[in-house]
Amino acid sequence: MKKLELYTGDTLPIWNYWMINKTGELKYIAKSCELSSFEPERQKQLREISKAWEEIQDTLNEVFVKDPDYVSAMIEEKEYVYTMIDAAVNPNALNKFKAKVAKQGKEEEREFDYETSIAVLEKYLGYSINDREMPAKRYYTHLRLMKQANKPSIKPNE
Repeated sequence: MKKLELYTGDTLPIWNYWMINKTGELKYIAKSCELSSFEPERQKQLREISKAWEEIQDTLNEVFVKDPDYVSAMIEEKEYVYTMIDAAVNPNALNKFKAKVAKQGKEEEREFDYETSIAVLEKYLGYSINDREMPAKRYYTHLRLMKQANKPSIKPNE
């Protein structure tokens, strides 16, 4: 059996990362995915894939935390979860109302459009992106830099 070849946090293409998040299947971490039918070997391979996913997440989180919008989104997500927990643990009228409002806000959020994000980044960069080759790390770095370049500066007039 051929050795399992896996992507890393520096090499995982953005398309593969998107497919992992969309489908929940970690098979997209493998450059070539042929899992063994021999159970002990298969379990070893699955541990390797899991370890690779953790490394990929760590690498990308280092990129994500540099983006103020990402940090704000994580804070909002935390507040949403706390609101839902409060309503479940202490289901008084106020907590139920807060949970209802939070759910409505969540439902009104726009879903991320992968294809549009690629097109917008291509327009900004001035060249076409092969999403099956461009590493997710580079994609998110470009995206963050594009957002920074297009945000108005809040500096006093000199």
